[in-house]
Amino acid sequence: MRELSRRAFPEPDVVADDAPAPIEQARAQPRRQAVATEAAALRRARGRRLVVGRSRSAWGRRRDRLSEVSGFGPERCFTSTPGAAGRGRRPPVSKKKKAAIRRRQAKQRSFQVRYPHYVACRPEEILRELGAQRTSELEKIYRAPLQKADLELEKLLRAGRFTVVDSAHPEGRTWTMDEYLASWNEDLAQDARRNHEEPDFMDAAELMEILHHNHAVGALWLTGDLTFHRS
Repeated sequence: MRELSRRAFPEPDVVADDAPAPIEQARAQPRRQAVATEAAALRRARGRRLVVGRSRSAWGRRRDRLSEVSGFGPERCFTSTPGAAGRGRRPPVSKKKKAAIRRRQAKQRSFQVRYPHYVACRPEEILRELGAQRTSELEKIYRAPLQKADLELEKLLRAGRFTVVDSAHPEGRTWTMDEYLASWNEDLAQDARRNHEEPDFMDAAELMEILHHNHAVGALWLTGDLTFHRS
């Protein structure tokens, strides 16, 4: 009887718990084929785009790299450099980048109009005006070659008469060196009284050094009409 029962009702094959059923395998086969077809199409399309855009991406990488090394923007790096994007032609620049370049150039022009003295100055002119010892002293303060503005500031301080624009005098006030020195010493005396200390007054040479230090760190600017602007 047992033999007849096994023949009439054979036992199914043992299938692992995580193995897919035959019907699931049948359903998954078309899906795998569709995914493979889509991946192949994407690879072909991506290959065509890479061939078309290879020159532009190469120009972009080289432009960024040269901009970092030279310190200039793309408007100065690539004017007639030959390359994959064309012989003697500039690579395409987006509207956003063009607008940023125009804003930077406008800011530079505005700065040069208001502060025209912040340009390089010939060393022989500085030596002729200041002498070797004073030139060396100022270069230690500025830690860089002196500009035209540094020379003009020194000449104004030596002349002993200048105009200062600050928070207390937004319209500007003209001082002599003695008046300006007295104002600074009065501020020092008030600070000393507030802290219950003895005041340590300055002389004219020390005040000149302080003004040059302020100029070096950007706390004092010299405009085109030789007016001090203190921040």
